[in-house]
Amino acid sequence: VLDGASRAEAVKALLDSCSIAAKTAQRGEKHVVYLKLGEHITALMALTGAHATLLDYENVRAMKDLRNNVNRVVNCESANLGKLSNAVARQRMCIDKLMRDDRFRLLNDDLQATAYARLDHPEATLRELADILGISKSGVSHRLSRIEAMANDVAE
Repeated sequence: VLDGASRAEAVKALLDSCSIAAKTAQRGEKHVVYLKLGEHITALMALTGAHATLLDYENVRAMKDLRNNVNRVVNCESANLGKLSNAVARQRMCIDKLMRDDRFRLLNDDLQATAYARLDHPEATLRELADILGISKSGVSHRLSRIEAMANDVAE
């Protein structure tokens, strides 16, 4: 924080000459020189000899980065679990509908095996069902889509 615009510009120019991109802003009567990028902040700390502060800052940045990555993974997993849960519920409702309407017996052996695998393993992913059935993941997806289509035909 500096008293005059010329001083702020001089500090900014000095930092720019050291490849540290600084910005200036006016806050009331004062002029502020600030850095936005973490790498420029660490470069300034190293340049001024603030090594202990630099290490503390880097530790904080590393912890924040780790926390952000964990949150990102958790959010992604949570979304995937939500999608899996919705798909499983929809598939089970379709299988139940076919059983109630006495149309389940019309499914071929492969579709029945897939339906029973889904009912027996509601938490299973398509990959896990594929392993159980000994077919490809896309094969399981195709069979479940056919079961859903047949159940929807019953509804119509």
